[in-house]
Amino acid sequence: MSSVRQSDVVIRMGGDEFTILLAGSPPDRIEEVAGRIIDVLSRPFIVGGHQVIIGASIGLAALLAGETDPAELMRRADVALYKSKNAGRGCFSWFEDGMFTALDERRMLETDLRKALLLDQFELAYQSQIDFQTNAVTGFEALLRWRHHTRGIVSPADFIPIAEETGEILKIGAWVLHAACRTAMTWPDDLVIAVNVSPVQFEADGFVESVLSALSASGLAPCRLELELTETVLLTEDKIVIARMEALRAVGIKLSLDDFGTGYSSFNYLRKYPFNKVKIDQTFIREPYADENAHLIVAAIAGLGVAMGMTVIAEGVETEEQLSRIRLLGCSAAQGYLFSRPIFANDIATYLRTAKTGTSPIPDVDSKDADR
Repeated sequence: MSSVRQSDVVIRMGGDEFTILLAGSPPDRIEEVAGRIIDVLSRPFIVGGHQVIIGASIGLAALLAGETDPAELMRRADVALYKSKNAGRGCFSWFEDGMFTALDERRMLETDLRKALLLDQFELAYQSQIDFQTNAVTGFEALLRWRHHTRGIVSPADFIPIAEETGEILKIGAWVLHAACRTAMTWPDDLVIAVNVSPVQFEADGFVESVLSALSASGLAPCRLELELTETVLLTEDKIVIARMEALRAVGIKLSLDDFGTGYSSFNYLRKYPFNKVKIDQTFIREPYADENAHLIVAAIAGLGVAMGMTVIAEGVETEEQLSRIRLLGCSAAQGYLFSRPIFANDIATYLRTAKTGTSPIPDVDSKDADR
């Protein structure tokens, strides 16, 4: 309440959504208030002895001349809120003409997403991971692809946030686990399958049981499954997170901290949580962001990770120069286009042969020239 005036109206709409009416305020003051609210809510809070980071996204709309229906004003603000959330959250957006069209498109995408599993439109691609000590492929990361009958390949960046907001990620995530484990059973026994886990999926009741179900149904040994978690998972209740991680580790499943270096990264995560591997985000590896400061961060992560017995893998390696640099900086493994672009399961046997012989790799699943 300290961010608004006494004459302003603040209403809780339900859950974590609020509406604020700033009567008689010019646009610059509205933006000032919105920025102040975002700043205040982005600061860490201590709740029950734990540090919690909340954050906020805001949609802004102004009453039109002669407009008397508050529902229309609320509808425009709600549409603007969607834009803020899709822009990465922690920002405010004004309603603009054309946003209703974008919202309708999002709703159609949501409708199609709910049917995608039933229509068998999802498929998995795989990208190899290379160990520096043996110079061998140690496993593959499973990458979700949605092949829509009219939209073509839909980017995960477009549909994963919608799946998380609607809860569809629970069914999709379970499908990915089962499909990835089945595929890994066709590989040599020393290869690991890495599967990305959404924070929404990890926090859901029954997640550990769903992982064990995928292993049981496929017959895959738990030590050949690696779950990739992002730092967002670690922002929730410590005891619950650690309990689930330890339950997974207890049966032999490996855990990887994905995209390290982004978000609310903390070296304390490497000490506090039972990870087997830490993956350094590609923005620290690839130009133009991989400057001298980025190199220092990579060296620090690699040094600490290796000292704690973790595999430290660099993502997004595309050139020999980048490969040489990350080896010198202390990384123990790598993943990226230099070794393999994403490929389908039926091409993995061929890829493994070509990886040994050094011949040209097969086309990736996202290549325009790939005959898929």
